[in-house]
Amino acid sequence: MVAQVQDADSSIKPNKGIGNWQAVLLFGIIALPMILALLIYKTGIGKPGSTINEGVLLTPAKQVDTFAHADTQGQSLLASGKKWRLLIPYHAACNEACLSNFYITRQVHIRLGEKARRVERVMVSLGAMTPALETLLLEHPRLRVMPVDSAVYSNWLAEASLPEDSNVLEHYFLVDENGFAMMAYSAEHDGNKLLKDIKRVLKFTSEE
Repeated sequence: MVAQVQDADSSIKPNKGIGNWQAVLLFGIIALPMILALLIYKTGIGKPGSTINEGVLLTPAKQVDTFAHADTQGQSLLASGKKWRLLIPYHAACNEACLSNFYITRQVHIRLGEKARRVERVMVSLGAMTPALETLLLEHPRLRVMPVDSAVYSNWLAEASLPEDSNVLEHYFLVDENGFAMMAYSAEHDGNKLLKDIKRVLKFTSEE
């Protein structure tokens, strides 16, 4: 009888050991992610060096119909269909960087090939027609023109999350199919960077 009790005790001990290991393992599973998160937070190890997008992400995205009401044909911004749009401002003091935005966006539009139909270039015209503007429009015949009050546009820019040390009038914007400005670009963004962003958004959005 004593031997039987001893045998029973000996058979229970290994089970206790397994139970202890299971508890340790469970604790490790729960604690390890928290420890790793704390390590990343404290040291910076494992943090991504940059975001995926090349342009300056606007957070939150800014609706553009607050200033872009109608083009020169009286049509609303979205009247031309489900498209992504590049909004490029033109103002009286449009300098080399400003003019470069029109050239870069045109070249990128061409490089999109068959997908170019899903993207539209829109000039945000902030002043009266001038000889310089007429010349620019002749060089960009497919550019849609949307006259905008400069004060209203300035207020919109002030609310956008653009870098404080930048010339905000030299930025142009990538606008989604619903009329929200998602990203901003300036002279520091070459055509390859813009093309990369546009190809990505076209890939992950549906076409009518």
